[in-house]
Amino acid sequence: MGLEQPVTTLAGVGEKKAAILDKLGIHTLGQLIEWYPRSYEDRRKIWPIRQAPEEESACICAVVAQPPHTNYVRKGLSITKTTAFDDSGSVTLTFFNQPYSANSLKTGESYVFYGHLEAQGNRRQMANPVFEPEGNHQLTGRIVPIYPLTAGLSAKQLSGWIRQALGSLSDTIPDDLPHRLRQQHQLPARDWALRTVHAPGSFEELDQARRRLVFEELLVLTCGMALLKERLGQG
Repeated sequence: MGLEQPVTTLAGVGEKKAAILDKLGIHTLGQLIEWYPRSYEDRRKIWPIRQAPEEESACICAVVAQPPHTNYVRKGLSITKTTAFDDSGSVTLTFFNQPYSANSLKTGESYVFYGHLEAQGNRRQMANPVFEPEGNHQLTGRIVPIYPLTAGLSAKQLSGWIRQALGSLSDTIPDDLPHRLRQQHQLPARDWALRTVHAPGSFEELDQARRRLVFEELLVLTCGMALLKERLGQG
């Protein structure tokens, strides 16, 4: 696949999802991989339940102790709860209006949960956590990019399509900066920068990737302004 291929060439992107991406100005694979994260969350550290910082977001790894149970409080409001534990203690997991997501948790299986941990005495609880099976490292256990979204588009969907697009573009992302110029300014290749900005291994790598992409944007802008000035002068 090439950068000009439409997003509909990706698995899971039909006409409806393509219309949602269109609201963001994303029509091609090239535009998709240039939809940069607005921020990042460091989800690399996994805490024991009892040692996890209170009143802030953190990752914990725990085993689901019982099947999730859903109560439908009123129309438009459901509350699903279950309990998970590790060697240090237990935590109550509460999901609001997410019965299908919560019910995917399997009793006896180990998951990594990321969310805002609250403490009430010896009790720990977490509401609407992001979770995945232990060892997956897609939503937890790494530096996670946070993307600008729109109605009907989830972070999981968008990040999955970006990964899929980058995988299909292996060795096909062109670099407009001459090698000598990159050497002079100690800039990495565009291919590496694009892949790193979506999946940084460290914040140091992220800084290098951002520096490269910003340099290119400023260079293009500067050249464009110089060309415009030249044309106006000739006119």
